[in-house]
Amino acid sequence: MPVDTDNDGLCDDLDDDDDNDGFLDLDELVSGTDPLDANSKPANRLPACSVHYTLEADGIPATITGTAVIPALSSTGAAAAGSGQSVTIPAGNYYIIAVCEDPDGDDITVTVNDITVGPLSGVVQAGAIIEVGPDVAETVDVTITWTDGTDTATSTVTVNLDGSSSSSSIPGFTAGIGLMGLLSAVFVLSRRKD
Repeated sequence: MPVDTDNDGLCDDLDDDDDNDGFLDLDELVSGTDPLDANSKPANRLPACSVHYTLEADGIPATITGTAVIPALSSTGAAAAGSGQSVTIPAGNYYIIAVCEDPDGDDITVTVNDITVGPLSGVVQAGAIIEVGPDVAETVDVTITWTDGTDTATSTVTVNLDGSSSSSSIPGFTAGIGLMGLLSAVFVLSRRKD
C-alpha cells in the first residue's frame, strides 16, 4: 500500500514535497531537515549581493558582467576598517548597482538609495545615480537594502573620490582624444611632404 504522508492524493514516491510544508524533499535532505515532518523546515537564507558600477552614460546593463567591486556585500553597516565596503572611483556620474540572488529561490526586493526593484525572482539588480566630484563631498554613502520577504539586510557602501584622477578626464575618452590628435599631426605632416 503506497504511503501519502500529507494526504494530498499523491503517494510519497511521486510527491516532490511529501509533508506539504512548501520545501522540496531534496532541499530538506540537503539542509538536514525531515522531509516527512511539516514542522521540520530548512532555515531561510538571505540573498547574496554584490556591488558593481558603470558610468551614467552607459546606463544599467541588462546583464552585469565583469568583476564586482564588492563581491560579497555584508550587512555589517557603514564601512568599517577592513570591511571592504567601500569603492574608490574617479570623478564623474555613476550608477552604483547591487546585484542579488537568493539561494532558496525566493523573490527578492532590492533598494539602492531610494530606487526599489522587486519583488522579482532570479537575479535582481537595482541601481542609483551618484555624482562623485570636486564640487561634492569627497565621499558619498550609498544605502543598499535587500530582502527575500522573510529576512532583510541593510548595508552602507562608501564611495570615495579617486584623488589621483583628474576630474576632467573620463576613462578611455582622454586616450582617444590624444590618439586622434597624434593621427591628425601625422596626417598634416604627410600632406606637407606632398
